[in-house]
Amino acid sequence: MNMLIVDDDFHVIQGIQQNIHWESVDIEHVFYALGVTAAKQMFLRHDIDIVICDIEMPRETGLDFVDWMRARHFRVQVIFLTGYAKFEYAHKAIELGSLEYILKPVDYNLLERAIGKALENAVKMKENERMQQTNQYWEQNKQKVKEHFWSCVITGSILKNSISLDSFIDECGLTYIREMIFLPVIVQAYTPGSITAACIEANIIDICGALKQTDQEQPCVFFEIGKRISESTTVFVLKAYMNTENSKLESAVQFFTAELDKCMKDRKEKFFLGIGMWSVIDLVFDDIQNINAMMLDAPRNDQNIVLLASYQPVNMPRIYPDTSIWTGFLREGKTEELKKAVRYFLKELEEKNYLSSRNLQQFGIDITQMIYSYLDSVHVYAHLLFDNEENMMFYSKAALSVHNMLEYVDYLLMKASGYNNESGKSSDFADKIKEYIDNHFQSNLTRDELSRLVFLNPDYLSRIFKKKTGMSISGYIIFKRIDEAKKLLTSTNIPVSVVSARVGYDNFAYFTKIFKDKTGMTPNEYRKLYKK
Repeated sequence: MNMLIVDDDFHVIQGIQQNIHWESVDIEHVFYALGVTAAKQMFLRHDIDIVICDIEMPRETGLDFVDWMRARHFRVQVIFLTGYAKFEYAHKAIELGSLEYILKPVDYNLLERAIGKALENAVKMKENERMQQTNQYWEQNKQKVKEHFWSCVITGSILKNSISLDSFIDECGLTYIREMIFLPVIVQAYTPGSITAACIEANIIDICGALKQTDQEQPCVFFEIGKRISESTTVFVLKAYMNTENSKLESAVQFFTAELDKCMKDRKEKFFLGIGMWSVIDLVFDDIQNINAMMLDAPRNDQNIVLLASYQPVNMPRIYPDTSIWTGFLREGKTEELKKAVRYFLKELEEKNYLSSRNLQQFGIDITQMIYSYLDSVHVYAHLLFDNEENMMFYSKAALSVHNMLEYVDYLLMKASGYNNESGKSSDFADKIKEYIDNHFQSNLTRDELSRLVFLNPDYLSRIFKKKTGMSISGYIIFKRIDEAKKLLTSTNIPVSVVSARVGYDNFAYFTKIFKDKTGMTPNEYRKLYKK
């Protein structure tokens, strides 16, 4: 806390400084000003909390000074000192919100008590201001704060960072959470996208609203938050008061599940729904982990809703496809036969209830590895061929259903089918690279960079290019550059250094050396010979 003493008599200021027991009051700095003009300057330079101010001063009075402070919304505690017991002074002091009105000569014990009271008021005022700012911030940002809080709970980052949940709740101003229980719901949409997630959230909010109409009493279940955690998966949280009857909670969950199922089917959405159990905030993350594990292992069949409370784990066998036969189809270019074999294999597992998201993940790994191995055998860099957002989109949703897995397999085979006939395609790849060099020989081309254009191993690309053109890749680039340089030297008068830069050589001396190696003369000699 900072204090300012204002008086036109330095002896009064000195007397206050010497006679107050400053060690007993929590004042950090005591400033002084001889008159109102100096006091105003002091106010503009420092944060002042308490003012001890004389009233009768030359030019401007202490009342004028406090009036100036109030007009500029400086919220300070004021103690007036005066040698004149005038009613109008006392009346104006009260009107300006002064704390004390003390007559001179100063009773220092009385002044010290007034300072103590001013300190208490200043502390309360600062606390109220802080609370007002906090409340204002909360009102402006409560949705963002709530989303941040639930994001930390749902993803488990509170546990990872060893944050106290109670202190985090207080920090976010979400104390109501301690009085609630929560129901996590996980929705996996087979057609992932932001529009789908938003639509599902709108449906859930509407269903929670419809719950009010099913009960004549106060509704027991409310929507809390929706958090999208992946392209296809969204976690929703419902809330209820702790003292809600179990029968009401069970009825609400049944109603909610049936209505959401109906909404999704009406919109022709393919989805998988995992319902957790009512629990306090401390257990929500564990509940979400259990729902995820349940949805990973539950059979993917006509049953598209699973409840954690009644779920019985399934010991599902892991069945491996015979990829050796499928690889033969791939090498022979029998893509349709391979697709049929994959469909038959997955359909058979589905009929036996052997297909879960976990098994589909494993199958996706098997089929991807098979295709990557085949591409490697024909010198194709699969990791480059499939390094795109389209592949990530298919892969991210492949394990959600048989339909999605078949789409992923179709995509892999479509991309790989262009490389299933090595002898027929090698000439095309060489032509493609030759055409690219013809159009970009002025650029800094490398063998590795060119191989990426056709996703081929650089050594293999070099072999098929030389077989097609009779030249190495680097030799063909030099041939194109020198050929263009000859045209520029004979058809224009531009400087040789400019010709060098135009055909892709920044180093003029190196260009001259290469040109002489290929033609037997320097660029200048070549130009003179042509003109002669």
